[in-house]
Amino acid sequence: MGNYKLYFALTAIFVLFLVFIIGKAITTGESGYLFFTLFGLAYLGIVQLMTGVYLLSKYKRYPDWIKGGIRNYWLFTGAYLALCIIQAYGLPLPEQFLWGWIMIVPLFIATYQFRLIWRMAGLRRRQLEQRAFLQIYSH
Repeated sequence: MGNYKLYFALTAIFVLFLVFIIGKAITTGESGYLFFTLFGLAYLGIVQLMTGVYLLSKYKRYPDWIKGGIRNYWLFTGAYLALCIIQAYGLPLPEQFLWGWIMIVPLFIATYQFRLIWRMAGLRRRQLEQRAFLQIYSH
């Protein structure tokens, strides 16, 4: 992945949005504000899927541990979407469980991907530092 700073900035914006909305709901005592977190989750989903597609397109370039992380991300995402489709067309669930499923499970998947990208950024930083170190001592 090329632009880690952009990914982390977009994720920070998402987290700040959620914290603001949840804080507003807590301070006013109105749970209706929590509806707006769905917009944040939709935004997160779009960013996560775009990142996941990009990682999948560059799959062969990465070391095995990153490939395993990408595979796991897509397994989690596919299972989540499959269960959403099953729930929508065949298995009715209680509303409390449904809201948790819609709002909490994607956060776990997003956290997994964020951790993977964080580790990838650390690997890239170490590679660049090593390259710079070798350039200094090769002259």
